[in-house]
Amino acid sequence: MRSAELHRLDWKDVWLKKGYIEVAAHKAKTASRRLVPILPNLKAWLTSYMEKIGEHPCPRFSHDSTLMIEFGKATNKVGFARVHNGFRHSYASYRLAQTQNAAQVALEMGNSLRKLFENYRELVTPEEAKAWFSIMPTVRLELSNGKKAD
Repeated sequence: MRSAELHRLDWKDVWLKKGYIEVAAHKAKTASRRLVPILPNLKAWLTSYMEKIGEHPCPRFSHDSTLMIEFGKATNKVGFARVHNGFRHSYASYRLAQTQNAAQVALEMGNSLRKLFENYRELVTPEEAKAWFSIMPTVRLELSNGKKAD
């Protein structure tokens, strides 16, 4: 998803049981509704936060600047180079390697095939995609309600 679309999400848009995130037309850059699949690793990450009280999945990062400031702090600690829209670029590359279906990935991302190949695609092997999509949360989180989540 685009970061601006993420900032517009509510928990009601996250259909965990059905396995999709709905990006309503009025929340999408392209003004076209789409469903983003919740892959198993994303489901694990989202489940860790579902108990948090609040209307928005990312209340602390309600704007790109706050998200990028925090991401910048984390990447500086480990010496990792930031790339604008890096997560979106990575998703496109790894998802394309995983599915071998450019039309499907373009649809999931709300892009045309041309934009997918011009802006986001890097060559990634299916084995690298499998590793990327197997990243799971491993730390216990303290939720706002005092409970612990893995």
